[in-house]
Amino acid sequence: MLDDIYEIIWEPLRDQISNVKNIFFAPAGNIHIIPIESAFFDNKRIGDIYNVYRLSSTRQLVDKKTESQLNSAVLYGGLSYDAKIEDVGNANSSLNMTAVTNPYMERYPFDNNESPQYLPSTKEEVEEVYNILSKTMNVSKYMNCDGTEESFKAISGQSVNLLHISTHGFFWKNEVSIKNNNLKRLVDKYAQSEDKALSRSGLYFSGVNNYLQNHDIPNNMEDGILTAHEISKIDLHNLNIVVLSACQTGLGDLKCDGVFGLQRGFKKAGAKTLLMSLWRVNDIATKLLMVEFYRNYLSGNGKQESLRLAQSYVRDYTDEKGNKLFESPYYWAGFILLDALD
Repeated sequence: MLDDIYEIIWEPLRDQISNVKNIFFAPAGNIHIIPIESAFFDNKRIGDIYNVYRLSSTRQLVDKKTESQLNSAVLYGGLSYDAKIEDVGNANSSLNMTAVTNPYMERYPFDNNESPQYLPSTKEEVEEVYNILSKTMNVSKYMNCDGTEESFKAISGQSVNLLHISTHGFFWKNEVSIKNNNLKRLVDKYAQSEDKALSRSGLYFSGVNNYLQNHDIPNNMEDGILTAHEISKIDLHNLNIVVLSACQTGLGDLKCDGVFGLQRGFKKAGAKTLLMSLWRVNDIATKLLMVEFYRNYLSGNGKQESLRLAQSYVRDYTDEKGNKLFESPYYWAGFILLDALD
Protein backbone atom coordinates (compact mmCIF):
# COMPACT_ATOMS: atom_id res chain seq x y z
CA MET A 1 0.00 0.00 0.00
CA LEU A 2 2.75 2.47 0.93
CA ASP A 3 4.43 1.89 -2.44
CA ASP A 4 1.18 2.82 -4.17
CA ILE A 5 0.91 5.96 -2.06
CA TYR A 6 4.24 7.18 -3.37
CA GLU A 7 3.19 6.65 -6.99
CA ILE A 8 -0.14 8.41 -6.48
CA ILE A 9 0.83 11.30 -4.22
CA TRP A 10 4.57 11.93 -4.15
CA GLU A 11 5.79 10.97 -7.63
CA PRO A 12 3.82 13.79 -9.35
CA LEU A 13 5.46 16.26 -6.94
CA ARG A 14 8.99 14.93 -7.32
CA ASP A 15 10.37 17.88 -9.30
CA GLN A 16 8.72 20.48 -7.06
CA ILE A 17 10.16 19.02 -3.85
CA SER A 18 13.58 17.98 -5.12
CA ASN A 19 15.39 20.91 -3.50
CA VAL A 20 13.46 21.25 -0.24
CA LYS A 21 13.85 19.68 3.17
CA ASN A 22 10.64 20.64 4.98
CA ILE A 23 7.18 19.75 3.66
CA PHE A 24 4.03 21.04 5.33
CA PHE A 25 0.63 19.74 4.32
CA ALA A 26 -2.96 20.02 5.48
CA PRO A 27 -4.74 16.82 4.35
CA ALA A 28 -8.07 16.69 2.59
CA GLY A 29 -10.45 13.79 1.96
CA ASN A 30 -9.01 10.31 2.43
CA ILE A 31 -5.48 11.67 2.96
CA HIS A 32 -6.66 12.38 6.50
CA ILE A 33 -6.63 8.63 7.15
CA ILE A 34 -3.60 7.60 5.07
CA PRO A 35 -0.04 7.79 6.51
CA ILE A 36 1.50 9.44 3.44
CA GLU A 37 4.52 10.37 5.59
CA SER A 38 5.51 6.68 5.54
CA ALA A 39 5.24 6.08 1.78
CA PHE A 40 8.25 4.19 0.41
CA PHE A 41 10.61 5.37 -2.32
CA ASP A 42 13.73 3.33 -3.22
CA ASN A 43 13.38 1.44 0.09
CA LYS A 44 13.34 4.73 2.00
CA ARG A 45 10.40 6.40 3.63
CA ILE A 46 9.43 9.88 2.54
CA GLY A 47 9.73 10.79 6.21
CA ASP A 48 13.39 9.69 6.15
CA ILE A 49 14.14 11.99 3.21
CA TYR A 50 12.08 15.06 4.15
CA ASN A 51 10.73 16.59 7.33
CA VAL A 52 7.01 16.06 6.69
CA TYR A 53 4.59 17.97 8.91
CA ARG A 54 0.88 17.14 9.00
CA LEU A 55 -1.24 20.16 9.94
CA SER A 56 -4.87 20.57 10.91
CA SER A 57 -4.69 23.78 8.85
CA THR A 58 -1.94 25.74 7.14
CA ARG A 59 -2.98 28.53 9.50
CA GLN A 60 -0.80 26.70 12.02
CA LEU A 61 2.27 28.05 10.20
CA VAL A 62 1.14 31.62 10.88
CA ASP A 63 -0.17 31.00 14.39
CA LYS A 64 2.85 28.95 15.48
CA LYS A 65 3.46 29.48 19.17
CA THR A 66 6.55 28.94 21.24
CA GLU A 67 6.51 25.49 22.80
CA SER A 68 5.64 25.61 26.46
CA GLN A 69 8.00 23.90 28.86
CA LEU A 70 6.89 20.44 29.92
CA ASN A 71 6.41 20.54 33.69
CA SER A 72 3.50 18.21 34.32
CA ALA A 73 2.29 14.94 32.79
CA VAL A 74 -0.60 12.53 33.34
CA LEU A 75 -0.40 8.91 32.17
CA TYR A 76 -3.07 6.23 31.75
CA GLY A 77 -2.39 2.53 31.18
CA GLY A 78 -2.85 -0.97 32.55
CA LEU A 79 -6.52 -0.11 33.06
CA SER A 80 -8.88 -2.58 34.68
CA TYR A 81 -11.91 -2.68 32.38
CA ASP A 82 -13.43 -5.40 34.56
CA ALA A 83 -13.12 -3.40 37.79
CA LYS A 84 -16.22 -3.80 39.95
CA ILE A 85 -18.50 -0.83 40.49
CA GLU A 86 -17.55 -0.59 44.16
CA ASP A 87 -13.83 -0.63 43.28
CA VAL A 88 -14.30 2.17 40.77
CA GLY A 89 -16.32 4.08 43.34
CA ASN A 90 -13.59 3.60 45.97
CA ALA A 91 -10.97 4.80 43.49
CA ASN A 92 -12.99 7.92 42.76
CA SER A 93 -13.53 8.51 46.48
CA SER A 94 -9.83 8.25 47.23
CA LEU A 95 -9.17 10.73 44.42
CA ASN A 96 -12.08 12.91 45.60
CA MET A 97 -13.77 12.64 42.21
CA THR A 98 -17.39 12.24 41.17
CA ALA A 99 -19.30 12.46 37.91
CA VAL A 100 -19.91 16.20 38.13
CA THR A 101 -20.14 16.70 34.36
CA ASN A 102 -23.64 15.27 34.05
CA PRO A 103 -24.69 17.59 31.17
CA TYR A 104 -22.17 15.76 28.97
CA MET A 105 -22.26 12.30 30.52
CA GLU A 106 -22.95 9.67 27.87
CA ARG A 107 -23.81 6.05 28.50
CA TYR A 108 -22.59 4.29 25.42
CA PRO A 109 -24.59 1.13 24.58
CA PHE A 110 -22.52 -1.69 23.08
CA ASP A 111 -23.16 -5.39 22.80
CA ASN A 112 -21.75 -7.70 25.47
CA ASN A 113 -19.42 -9.43 23.02
CA GLU A 114 -17.67 -6.10 22.40
CA SER A 115 -16.34 -5.73 25.95
CA PRO A 116 -12.69 -4.64 25.87
CA GLN A 117 -10.01 -6.99 27.17
CA TYR A 118 -7.04 -6.16 29.38
CA LEU A 119 -3.94 -4.96 27.50
CA PRO A 120 -0.81 -6.28 29.29
CA SER A 121 1.72 -4.10 27.48
CA THR A 122 -0.08 -0.88 28.38
CA LYS A 123 0.94 -1.39 32.02
CA GLU A 124 4.59 -1.91 31.05
CA GLU A 125 4.39 1.02 28.66
CA VAL A 126 3.14 3.47 31.29
CA GLU A 127 5.63 2.30 33.88
CA GLU A 128 8.55 2.78 31.47
CA VAL A 129 7.25 6.14 30.25
CA TYR A 130 6.81 7.21 33.88
CA ASN A 131 10.45 6.37 34.61
CA ILE A 132 11.58 8.48 31.66
CA LEU A 133 9.39 11.52 32.30
CA SER A 134 9.63 11.64 36.10
CA LYS A 135 13.30 12.58 35.85
CA THR A 136 12.42 16.03 34.52
CA MET A 137 8.79 16.77 35.46
CA ASN A 138 5.93 16.03 37.81
CA VAL A 139 4.10 12.90 36.63
CA SER A 140 0.86 11.31 37.78
CA LYS A 141 -0.12 7.85 36.57
CA TYR A 142 -3.53 6.23 36.71
CA MET A 143 -3.60 2.44 36.46
CA ASN A 144 -5.80 -0.52 37.39
CA CYS A 145 -9.01 0.76 39.05
CA ASP A 146 -7.71 4.33 39.36
CA GLY A 147 -7.89 5.04 35.62
CA THR A 148 -11.47 6.23 35.70
CA GLU A 149 -13.32 8.57 33.39
CA GLU A 150 -13.80 10.88 36.37
CA SER A 151 -10.03 11.19 36.85
CA PHE A 152 -9.66 12.24 33.22
CA LYS A 153 -12.34 14.92 33.44
CA ALA A 154 -10.66 16.29 36.55
CA ILE A 155 -7.74 17.35 34.31
CA SER A 156 -9.96 20.07 32.84
CA GLY A 157 -8.44 23.49 33.46
CA GLN A 158 -5.35 22.06 35.15
CA SER A 159 -1.74 22.91 34.23
CA VAL A 160 -1.02 19.55 32.60
CA ASN A 161 1.33 19.81 29.60
CA LEU A 162 1.51 16.17 28.50
CA LEU A 163 -1.23 13.55 28.44
CA HIS A 164 -0.56 9.90 27.58
CA ILE A 165 -3.49 7.49 27.26
CA SER A 166 -2.75 3.84 26.61
CA THR A 167 -6.04 1.98 26.27
CA HIS A 168 -8.64 0.77 23.77
CA GLY A 169 -9.92 3.35 21.30
CA PHE A 170 -12.87 3.13 18.93
CA PHE A 171 -14.64 4.80 16.04
CA TRP A 172 -18.09 3.62 14.93
CA LYS A 173 -19.24 4.55 11.43
CA ASN A 174 -22.68 6.02 10.91
CA GLU A 175 -24.04 2.84 9.31
CA VAL A 176 -23.26 0.98 12.55
CA SER A 177 -25.27 3.46 14.61
CA ILE A 178 -28.19 3.06 12.21
CA LYS A 179 -28.26 -0.73 12.65
CA ASN A 180 -27.93 -0.61 16.45
CA ASN A 181 -31.15 0.80 17.91
CA ASN A 182 -29.59 1.81 21.24
CA LEU A 183 -26.64 3.47 19.56
CA LYS A 184 -28.91 5.18 17.05
CA ARG A 185 -31.05 6.56 19.86
CA LEU A 186 -27.95 7.98 21.56
CA VAL A 187 -26.62 9.62 18.40
CA ASP A 188 -30.04 10.93 17.33
CA LYS A 189 -30.41 12.98 20.49
CA TYR A 190 -27.97 15.50 19.01
CA ALA A 191 -29.18 18.03 16.49
CA GLN A 192 -25.80 18.95 15.02
CA SER A 193 -23.97 16.51 12.70
CA GLU A 194 -20.69 17.29 14.46
CA ASP A 195 -22.07 16.22 17.84
CA LYS A 196 -23.45 13.05 16.28
CA ALA A 197 -20.06 12.19 14.79
CA LEU A 198 -18.15 13.01 17.97
CA SER A 199 -20.43 10.73 19.98
CA ARG A 200 -19.22 7.76 17.90
CA SER A 201 -15.50 8.09 18.75
CA GLY A 202 -13.91 7.55 22.13
CA LEU A 203 -11.67 5.81 24.65
CA TYR A 204 -12.31 3.13 27.29
CA PHE A 205 -11.45 3.68 30.96
CA SER A 206 -11.47 1.55 34.11
CA GLY A 207 -14.70 -0.23 34.96
CA VAL A 208 -16.23 0.21 31.51
CA ASN A 209 -17.38 -3.40 31.32
CA ASN A 210 -19.91 -2.77 34.07
CA TYR A 211 -21.89 -0.69 31.65
CA LEU A 212 -21.15 -2.77 28.55
CA GLN A 213 -22.45 -5.83 30.42
CA ASN A 214 -25.66 -4.00 31.38
CA HIS A 215 -24.94 -3.57 35.09
CA ASP A 216 -26.72 -0.70 36.82
CA ILE A 217 -24.37 2.27 37.17
CA PRO A 218 -24.99 4.74 40.04
CA ASN A 219 -26.06 8.22 38.96
CA ASN A 220 -22.94 9.73 40.51
CA MET A 221 -20.60 7.56 38.42
CA GLU A 222 -19.48 7.81 34.79
CA ASP A 223 -19.83 4.84 32.45
CA GLY A 224 -16.11 4.57 31.63
CA ILE A 225 -16.59 5.49 27.95
CA LEU A 226 -15.08 8.88 27.18
CA THR A 227 -16.37 10.15 23.84
CA ALA A 228 -14.87 12.84 21.64
CA HIS A 229 -18.01 14.87 22.29
CA GLU A 230 -17.32 14.84 26.03
CA ILE A 231 -13.66 15.74 25.46
CA SER A 232 -14.64 18.74 23.34
CA LYS A 233 -16.54 20.23 26.28
CA ILE A 234 -13.64 20.40 28.75
CA ASP A 235 -10.62 22.72 29.04
CA LEU A 236 -7.31 21.25 27.85
CA HIS A 237 -5.67 24.47 26.64
CA ASN A 238 -2.51 23.84 28.67
CA LEU A 239 -1.83 20.54 26.90
CA ASN A 240 1.24 20.74 24.69
CA ILE A 241 0.88 17.16 23.47
CA VAL A 242 -1.66 14.36 23.72
CA VAL A 243 -0.41 10.84 22.99
CA LEU A 244 -3.24 8.46 22.15
CA SER A 245 -1.65 5.04 22.40
CA ALA A 246 -4.73 3.15 21.26
CA CYS A 247 -6.49 1.82 18.17
CA GLN A 248 -8.10 4.05 15.54
CA THR A 249 -7.65 7.30 17.47
CA GLY A 250 -7.04 9.28 14.27
CA LEU A 251 -10.26 8.13 12.60
CA GLY A 252 -13.65 9.80 12.39
CA ASP A 253 -16.19 11.08 9.91
CA LEU A 254 -14.47 12.84 7.00
CA LYS A 255 -15.93 16.29 6.50
CA CYS A 256 -14.91 19.23 4.34
CA ASP A 257 -13.25 20.86 7.34
CA GLY A 258 -11.50 17.84 8.83
CA VAL A 259 -11.95 14.59 10.72
CA PHE A 260 -14.84 14.54 13.17
CA GLY A 261 -13.50 12.16 15.77
CA LEU A 262 -11.11 12.15 18.73
CA GLN A 263 -8.71 14.55 17.08
CA ARG A 264 -11.44 17.14 16.66
CA GLY A 265 -12.56 16.64 20.24
CA PHE A 266 -9.07 17.23 21.60
CA LYS A 267 -8.38 20.19 19.30
CA LYS A 268 -11.66 21.85 20.32
CA ALA A 269 -10.66 21.31 23.95
CA GLY A 270 -7.44 23.24 23.25
CA ALA A 271 -4.73 20.56 22.89
CA LYS A 272 -1.82 21.61 20.69
CA THR A 273 -0.23 18.44 19.26
CA LEU A 274 -1.72 14.96 18.88
CA LEU A 275 0.02 11.64 18.35
CA MET A 276 -2.60 9.14 17.18
CA SER A 277 -3.24 5.99 15.15
CA LEU A 278 -5.04 5.31 11.87
CA TRP A 279 -5.81 1.63 12.39
CA ARG A 280 -5.80 -1.18 14.96
CA VAL A 281 -2.40 -1.35 16.63
CA ASN A 282 -0.37 -4.20 18.11
CA ASP A 283 -0.02 -4.15 21.90
CA ILE A 284 3.69 -5.02 22.10
CA ALA A 285 4.91 -3.05 19.07
CA THR A 286 3.03 0.01 20.27
CA LYS A 287 4.69 -0.20 23.68
CA LEU A 288 8.12 -0.30 22.02
CA LEU A 289 7.26 2.66 19.79
CA MET A 290 5.90 4.81 22.60
CA VAL A 291 8.76 4.23 25.00
CA GLU A 292 11.29 4.99 22.25
CA PHE A 293 9.35 8.13 21.27
CA TYR A 294 9.70 9.53 24.78
CA ARG A 295 13.37 8.58 24.99
CA ASN A 296 14.01 10.54 21.82
CA TYR A 297 11.80 13.45 22.83
CA LEU A 298 13.33 13.87 26.29
CA SER A 299 16.80 13.68 24.69
CA GLY A 300 16.12 16.96 22.90
CA ASN A 301 14.71 15.83 19.57
CA GLY A 302 11.60 17.47 18.14
CA LYS A 303 8.31 15.60 18.17
CA GLN A 304 8.42 14.75 14.46
CA GLU A 305 11.99 13.48 14.62
CA SER A 306 11.25 11.56 17.81
CA LEU A 307 8.42 9.69 16.10
CA ARG A 308 10.48 9.01 12.99
CA LEU A 309 13.29 7.51 15.08
CA ALA A 310 10.81 5.47 17.13
CA GLN A 311 9.18 4.06 13.99
CA SER A 312 12.59 3.13 12.60
CA TYR A 313 13.44 1.45 15.91
CA VAL A 314 10.30 -0.72 15.78
CA ARG A 315 10.84 -1.46 12.10
CA ASP A 316 14.35 -2.78 12.83
CA TYR A 317 13.58 -4.41 16.18
CA THR A 318 14.92 -7.98 16.39
CA ASP A 319 14.51 -10.89 18.78
CA GLU A 320 17.38 -12.91 20.27
CA LYS A 321 17.64 -14.89 17.02
CA GLY A 322 17.98 -11.78 14.89
CA ASN A 323 14.48 -11.96 13.42
CA LYS A 324 12.76 -8.65 12.68
CA LEU A 325 9.44 -9.00 14.45
CA PHE A 326 7.72 -5.76 13.45
CA GLU A 327 9.18 -4.85 10.07
CA SER A 328 5.77 -4.63 8.40
CA PRO A 329 4.36 -1.07 8.20
CA TYR A 330 1.27 -2.41 9.97
CA TYR A 331 3.16 -2.25 13.27
CA TRP A 332 4.50 1.32 13.08
CA ALA A 333 3.26 3.34 10.08
CA GLY A 334 -0.24 3.88 11.46
CA PHE A 335 0.96 6.44 14.01
CA ILE A 336 0.90 10.06 12.88
CA LEU A 337 1.53 13.45 14.46
CA LEU A 338 -0.79 16.41 13.97
CA ASP A 339 0.41 19.99 14.41
CA ALA A 340 3.87 18.98 15.64
CA LEU A 341 5.85 22.02 14.48
CA ASP A 342 8.41 21.81 17.29
